[in-house]
Amino acid sequence: MAELGDLRRFAGRRPFHALLAYAGMDPRIRQSSQWSGKIKMSKRGSAALLIALFQAASMTRPHEPRLAEIYNRHRHQMHKHHSVAISHVARKLLAIIYADCACGQAFKPTKICAQPT
Repeated sequence: MAELGDLRRFAGRRPFHALLAYAGMDPRIRQSSQWSGKIKMSKRGSAALLIALFQAASMTRPHEPRLAEIYNRHRHQMHKHHSVAISHVARKLLAIIYADCACGQAFKPTKICAQPT
């Protein structure tokens, strides 16, 4: 929360996408009219926030079954690299943080949905 600051500054048409960009988790698309490159994470936002989210995702995943399900789906079913699967868990954690803070509610693990949104 200290790195996020006031969430009202992300107000606008798509506040969660602005928060993703601030965290450096938005997609970076490189393409031209004839060439299309790989879509990667931009990593151009707050480095401290990005590191904190990845560490939280790594530590929370083994203890929260719904987050473990997200990790396992990307890692084992979709055959993605470990860091890619952890980035999906970190993105879900950021969504949880944003939703809880925007509504002023406490965290409830039963509200975590492992299905892609």
